[in-house]
Amino acid sequence: MLTHAHLDRAILTVEGARPFKWTARDGLSLSAHLWGNRSERCYPVLCLPGLTRNSRDFYRLACRLHAAGHHVIAMDYRGRGLSGYADDPTTYNMAQEAQDIEDGLSALGIERYVVLGTSRGGLHGVGLAATQSDRVRAVILNDIGPELAHDHLKVISETIGRHMTASSWPQAAARLKAQQQKTFTAMTEQDWLDAAAQTYEETAEGVRLSYAPNLRHAVKDAVLPTPQAMWSFFDALKGKPHLLIRGANSPLLSEKTANAMQERHPEMDLHTVAFEGHAPLLWGTAVQERILRFLQTVNDETARPASADKATPQ
Repeated sequence: MLTHAHLDRAILTVEGARPFKWTARDGLSLSAHLWGNRSERCYPVLCLPGLTRNSRDFYRLACRLHAAGHHVIAMDYRGRGLSGYADDPTTYNMAQEAQDIEDGLSALGIERYVVLGTSRGGLHGVGLAATQSDRVRAVILNDIGPELAHDHLKVISETIGRHMTASSWPQAAARLKAQQQKTFTAMTEQDWLDAAAQTYEETAEGVRLSYAPNLRHAVKDAVLPTPQAMWSFFDALKGKPHLLIRGANSPLLSEKTANAMQERHPEMDLHTVAFEGHAPLLWGTAVQERILRFLQTVNDETARPASADKATPQ
């Protein structure tokens, strides 16, 4: 039971990042974390998390990208992380989140950028590529595609908003381990505690998952597009640099679907993360170096005007 593990508060506090706030059109306060400053040689990297996740998921990757000279923006959707919780749970939907993302980019003065999206964030990345093709220079998809395992989607929808609290950080880590150790097969006890620090937060009542409990109501009522519609949606990335990262043990995105995506888009790069499921943590050296090489190629091949964006808010 995590006898030698210690809580890494740098993850909890997102050490080294700058907080950024903006206001949604319905008045809700929204939050992001920023690393580094705008660079003339690199497009900003917009990191969008999964359904119940938050900007802390990108802490380690953002630190690595920042060290390599990249400006990173990691957003919290409404009802997650440090963003405000909506009174109306029906606003926890893709269209509202897309509007919030656009308003955040406008508040930051970001004109052209690369999207890195985990799961739901990857769907937002494809949506942005479809609606803002001239602004989105490239997309990195983390374990998401046009065809997803419906049995695992059902598991996700049935567990959201349940068991929100834990008595301690070791219990939170143990719960994550019990839920995911079959697909994340190389995690140490310290790794599970670090994963808990990304997923849970400290409140006056104790340790709790870092999202609004009523998020489950919006997910329960969501209608999934048909596979045909999803494949057409994925085609928005044609002609644009894109990289797919897949967990080798992913219960959501099959190897068959990943291969079909590459057959449909031969220009798409594919990187598989060994010993990990849905979604890859993006902690390892190999996956981080693969992302850096992809970004380097994008920045080298695409001329970036120095005046493309406004100054970064401090």
